[in-house]
Amino acid sequence: MKKLLLVFILTLLCSSVFAQAEVTILDADGQVAFTFLRNTPDPAIRQLPRTIADLRQRDTEEFVRQLVNYINESSSCDFERVKKAHDWVALNIRYDTQSYFSGRYASQTSLDVIRRGNGVCAGYADAFKYILDTLQIENRKVSGYARGVGSSIFIYTNVTNSNHEWNIVTIRRKTISYRLNLEFRFFKWENLSSQL
Repeated sequence: MKKLLLVFILTLLCSSVFAQAEVTILDADGQVAFTFLRNTPDPAIRQLPRTIADLRQRDTEEFVRQLVNYINESSSCDFERVKKAHDWVALNIRYDTQSYFSGRYASQTSLDVIRRGNGVCAGYADAFKYILDTLQIENRKVSGYARGVGSSIFIYTNVTNSNHEWNIVTIRRKTISYRLNLEFRFFKWENLSSQL
C-alpha cells in the first residue's frame, strides 16, 4: 500500500511538472505580451515545409535564411519569433554525448551544428545565436560554470572555470531580458533584468 501511494504521488508530481500549462509573458506595463503552452513545440516549426527542410544539408546558409523568412511570416511578435527559433533548435539538434564523453568535439560553429544536427552547449548556443542574429533579435552568448554529469555538491569545484555556454535574448530592450537554455529541450523565460 505504501509503495502504491509513493508511485501515485510521484506520478502526480511528474505530471504537474511536465504538464502543458499555459505560460504568459507580461510586458513592463503588466500587459500580456505573449502566451504559449509549456512543453509544446510550435506546430508551424514541427511541420516545416519540405522546400525549406531540404536545404539544410545542401546549403545551410540558405536554409537559415528560408527558415527565418518562414518564422517571420508566421509570427506576430518577437517573443513568438524567439519561441519558434528555440523550438526549431530543440527539435532538430541533438546533444552530442559521444563527443562530450570522449572529449573529441566536432566543429561547434553555428552552420556546422545546424547542418550536422548535433552539438554540445557551445554548438547549441552558436546555432541559436546565428538564427536570432538573422532574425535581427538582440541576443548574446554567455559562458559560465554549470554542474553536470559527475559533479557533486559535496566536492569542491573551481567554479571560475567556464564549462557551459547559453544564450541571453533581449526583447523590447527597455523591458526584460530572458535566458534560454537549449540543450535540455525546454523553453524557460527567466527574468534577468535585475542581474544585468
